[in-house]
Amino acid sequence: MVSAVSGREIPCSGEPGDFGASLKRVVDQFGTNPKSLQILAALARQFPEAFMESAARLLEAGDDSAGYRCMTALLSQQPELPEFLTDSKRFSLANAVELFRKIRAVDRTLDFRLARRLPRGKVAANGRVLTGLRAVRAIDILDQVSEGQRLMSLMGRLPYNGDPRIASRAALFVGRRVGRCGWMKNQLNQEDPRLRANVVESAWGSTAADTLCLLEQCCEDENNRVAGNALIGLHLAGSGVLEKTLDLSFAETPERRVTAAWVMGRTRLTGFVIRLKELLRDESPKVRRAALLALAEIRRAEIERSADVIEEKALAGLAEKPHPIQTDCAVPEDGIGEDSFAPRLDGSFRGRDV
Repeated sequence: MVSAVSGREIPCSGEPGDFGASLKRVVDQFGTNPKSLQILAALARQFPEAFMESAARLLEAGDDSAGYRCMTALLSQQPELPEFLTDSKRFSLANAVELFRKIRAVDRTLDFRLARRLPRGKVAANGRVLTGLRAVRAIDILDQVSEGQRLMSLMGRLPYNGDPRIASRAALFVGRRVGRCGWMKNQLNQEDPRLRANVVESAWGSTAADTLCLLEQCCEDENNRVAGNALIGLHLAGSGVLEKTLDLSFAETPERRVTAAWVMGRTRLTGFVIRLKELLRDESPKVRRAALLALAEIRRAEIERSADVIEEKALAGLAEKPHPIQTDCAVPEDGIGEDSFAPRLDGSFRGRDV
């Protein structure tokens, strides 16, 4: 296919490698070719899929030139960008978030536009609305990149969505930004355990008395994920969870014992080591695996602490140890020793080996 601007043959989207090379050449020549902007716009319009794929790869380099900024701006305006970013087969969450940040650095409205593609409340999704796993991925991206409550007008009703996957992720997003105990209580009355677990996770880091009281109650929740997240929340707030976690590790169901081992690993408390070694002989292979992972995590924490102590002692020793003075190398009164290279008036140097 021939570009309407350059009049040259441009690879179609079926040739991503050639297209990527062509796109990079246009971007690199942006400052010297007056038609670069027109060519970039034509490429984005004529080959949207190939443009998004190639632009995403080029942005991994992190270049901040005018050509790259122009390419990024055109990428942000692609109608299919939300579907592109939320494709879990194309990007991991970390990669999608990194790409989103780079595009948003050029277009600050990107998070609003992505949020507008999410379903509203209990309304059935249709048309251009993101659904299912794409909607879940969109919420995960927005949770990491959007600050404060700027999206609450668009996201506030999503915890009531009919899709439990969307509702649970949205509860985590909203809970982290609302932080009101009353809202948490209402959400914890929901039947979906994933939603309740995410609501509890959204309280991690809070030290408010009413929130901690609610977390104490959630430790007794019938769902193991809810109980485990409540224990982590209490631990992060500085509350002791040793006894509650040990009690959970003796539960009848293997799911709760797995959760107990997971909590032990997350807290990295050495007080759990004896019980974890006992869980290595549990009848459930899932419990044994969880216990092994927890022990490895606690061991890793011990190594890190030991390394920090060694480093602190070494630095303290260097600070206290006086630097030796080599008296045999003292400079003579005239400031010039026999091994010195001192300049003569004629510009030459004197010294024993010169």
